[in-house]
Amino acid sequence: MGAEDIRARDALQALAPVLNGLSAQVCVFDSAMTVIAANDAFCAFADSIVANTVATSHGETNRGAAWGLVLVAAGDAAPGVRAGAEAVRRGELVRSEHEYSARISGKLRYFSLSLRAITLAGESALLLEQQDVTARNLLTRRLMRAERAEGAELLASGVAHDLNNLLLVINGYSDLVSRGAGDSAAADREEISRAIKSASALTQQLLVMRPGALRSSTVSINQVLKDLTRLLTKLAGDDVTLELQLDEQVGRVQCEAALIQQVLSNLVSNARESMPRGGRISVSSQNLVIADTGERTPLNIPPGHWVVLRVHDTGRGMDEHTLKHAFDPFFSTKADDDAAGLGLSIVEELVHRANGHVRLSSVEGQGTTVDVYLPGLEASHTQMFATALTPTTRRATLLVVEDNKAVRELLQRMLRGAGYHVLVAAGPGEARAISESSAQPIHLLLTDVVMSDMSGPLLARELQRTRPELAVVLMSGYSGSSVAQREEWLPTAVFLEKPFTAAHVLRTVQEALDNAQRAAGSRPASH
Repeated sequence: MGAEDIRARDALQALAPVLNGLSAQVCVFDSAMTVIAANDAFCAFADSIVANTVATSHGETNRGAAWGLVLVAAGDAAPGVRAGAEAVRRGELVRSEHEYSARISGKLRYFSLSLRAITLAGESALLLEQQDVTARNLLTRRLMRAERAEGAELLASGVAHDLNNLLLVINGYSDLVSRGAGDSAAADREEISRAIKSASALTQQLLVMRPGALRSSTVSINQVLKDLTRLLTKLAGDDVTLELQLDEQVGRVQCEAALIQQVLSNLVSNARESMPRGGRISVSSQNLVIADTGERTPLNIPPGHWVVLRVHDTGRGMDEHTLKHAFDPFFSTKADDDAAGLGLSIVEELVHRANGHVRLSSVEGQGTTVDVYLPGLEASHTQMFATALTPTTRRATLLVVEDNKAVRELLQRMLRGAGYHVLVAAGPGEARAISESSAQPIHLLLTDVVMSDMSGPLLARELQRTRPELAVVLMSGYSGSSVAQREEWLPTAVFLEKPFTAAHVLRTVQEALDNAQRAAGSRPASH
């Protein structure tokens, strides 16, 4: 042991009473990732993972094994923890933060781990600080559920009012068309179609409030923003102006629309709270490409294609203290007890689940800007969603399984009108019989998810045993995340959410056929 190591260890030994007084688990590693010192809390943690790995007295550790012990505890998060430590030691990051779970004494515990570089007696060292955040995470989830329920109650009352008005419009114009009143039948039908689309958008806002895992899909940021305008305007309030500034060239992103909707709802609600006397909220979208130069970017956003969603308000802004703690759970500037302080922490959690990043900037008295970075799809990938239907794929044979007669007949007309050969079944039993008796290829199964005899995903799996190249579209009135939570999902399936238009059905069918053709390496045979 060199003189510098001895001085560093002596310095830490002198700080032992302070370190042991901390609730955080603290451990200091040298450049070889050997322990220089660890406090009692870390020793207790280590001992709970592997008995006798770390003794109970301060600094008396199995010095070479402690870092490996941390990685063992981190489990699936270990690669990220290891990479974070290396980045900190190389000076690429000031701090590397991670969260993971580990089973301690038969119970699942959650930990928040932070790594940062320090200097001891002139030598570089790595400081590990770790907190058990199990109680905090539990309380956060409970408050998130409560907040969602409160938001659903408020939203439902507004939706019921608007939906009644839309039903009145639909019923009234339908009556005029059926009576042949006047010479404006085409205009009346257009009003009916417009009202139906508005009603569909309203029901989607209710589905956003459903709890459940968010399932990844590809969506257009701009389309989500346009569909959400009505809700965001309500959330902004009468004395706040909401502006949309959308770059029409913005690409698609890999996440579910419900996630984007929930993020925007939280951000607009936060912005409104910062403007008690009114103001302006602007929501914008843009593409961003960060080149891989090998150097750290100013915002620590990894290189790649990103879609940036920006929410800016002209509110009171944040002081330095508020800005520093804005993403902390339960932190709030409100004086009342009802302020949960979860708006931005929920946003950060949701964006993290979509492999994205959130950046916050604010100047006191001048407003706040929140930038959400979501992974964008490559241009070549995005283009496939705009591909026109080709004559070859339009000669494909489709099997439609839907237990609602009206929906089944509507789908049959939509698809036959586009040139497809369509077989129809009222349930899984009929579908099996058609598949078994047909000597011709069936290229795609379009099936409802929830049916009395068998679910759509299970039917698809059964038919694919004898028709392995069968493409699948699953349709439901529930959101994709809700369906994935309730049913055994089929990874290769494309989801079609009800209600839908003919254009939406045809795009979804085309996407599923294209996916199947790429997987099989050949296009479906024509008749």
